[in-house]
Amino acid sequence: MAPRGKKKESADAGDADTAAAAQPAAKRPRRAAAPFKAAEPPSPSPSPSASSSRDPEPSSSPAPSSESAESESEAPARKGRAGAKAAAKPKAPTAKAGAKAGAKAGAKASAAAEPKAKAKAGAKAKAGAGAGAKPDAEEADAAGPRYYLMKSEPEEFSWDALQAKPEATSCWEPRGLGSGVRNAQARNIMKGMRVGDMALFYHSSCKVPGAVGLVKVVKEAYPDHTAFDPKSKYHDPKSSKDAPKWWMVDVQAVRPLRRQVTLAEMREEGARPDSPLADMVLINRSRLSVQPVTPAQWERVMAMEAEGEA
Repeated sequence: MAPRGKKKESADAGDADTAAAAQPAAKRPRRAAAPFKAAEPPSPSPSPSASSSRDPEPSSSPAPSSESAESESEAPARKGRAGAKAAAKPKAPTAKAGAKAGAKAGAKASAAAEPKAKAKAGAKAKAGAGAGAKPDAEEADAAGPRYYLMKSEPEEFSWDALQAKPEATSCWEPRGLGSGVRNAQARNIMKGMRVGDMALFYHSSCKVPGAVGLVKVVKEAYPDHTAFDPKSKYHDPKSSKDAPKWWMVDVQAVRPLRRQVTLAEMREEGARPDSPLADMVLINRSRLSVQPVTPAQWERVMAMEAEGEA
């Protein structure tokens, strides 16, 4: 028979096992981290005698692998190649930069062209002052002849007198031999005439003024010689051969009008608001001896010639 004390002990042990099985297993405690150990300074290298007497100790730090060594050696090379590519590749210009560059180039071109344009304009103005304002030859060919009305006094220089001249050609002497134009506006108009331009030969200061014939310009403006002659009543001491003040042209008779187109007829026609003659210089400024005529006005006078004839 077992002793009573031993039975109690075995019973207590059984109860403890049952309780342990019922409860969940307790978590295992974490392993304490090893304390940080500072790296020891490298020991002084042993003398040759000492190193020869004993075996070398293995290095405490592991040797770098071949892959990491290659990566470290290739890093500068890769950076160098990337820099070379960036330097070789040109920067694409932005739209803003292109606009600025274009504006700058345009400003430079304008600044360079401005003096040339001024010089060209000055040369043209100088040439016009010396020989009359003449249009460019190419423009003249494209535009065709221009039209004028030229007045003369029939008692001094009539249509018949022009036709009696050699080749029916004469310098323009509206008041007879030795006369010339002494109106600055009329002079400037003549300076603009070119060979081939057409004009109405107009009788003025007479009983029935009007257009009686057609003439054409055969010689462009040149200095009026009557202004240099002290004996001429049209002499002008301010005009000299070196600096002429007055100019004239040569005209040639083309044909007489089939009938005279009178000033009264042209004024009546010009009274109509839809007529091209409403703006004709002859009607509005009749005293001017040399006048421009528009192509529409010229055609209307030619039509009036035909209408009156019928």
